Amino acid sequence: MKFYKNVIRNVFTKIYFLYKILKNIFTDEKCKKVKGEWTMCNILISINPKYVESIFNGTKKYEYRKVKCKQDIDKIIIYSTHPIMKVVGEAKVEEILEDSPEKIWNITQKESGINFKFYSDYYENREKAIAYKLTDIIKYDFPKDLELYGVKFAPQSFVYVQ
Repeated sequence: MKFYKNVIRNVFTKIYFLYKILKNIFTDEKCKKVKGEWTMCNILISINPKYVESIFNGTKKYEYRKVKCKQDIDKIIIYSTHPIMKVVGEAKVEEILEDSPEKIWNITQKESGINFKFYSDYYENREKAIAYKLTDIIKYDFPKDLELYGVKFAPQSFVYVQ
């Protein structure tokens, strides 16, 4: 009897995950809309494992991007690139900074988790820099597959998810 309960539990778990995947694939709205205002937007972003570790150990409190999301972001889902290739955690976005690369560096450098050379190379010939301040960082006990978020391939920049 116990064997059948486990089989049934596994089947229902797989059905639930399949439901979540299909819901993400066939739902255009990845953010919630309340009274005409967008709220609770999450993005999944690809980050090099070296910098993922810096986020988890607290030395990197900002995630830098060249392009700002159109919606305000509440949470970043962290996908660790090769060789991990899994969703490994998440972080709430406390603040989104947008300004010239020089001004953003002056504000964030002490908690950047990167060196100035890497930063300046990343923003070379750019007039605008985006910095997401991360807080309430959670490292998953068990890394997750992209498919659980309705994503087939790791995004080059970001992708909205539920």
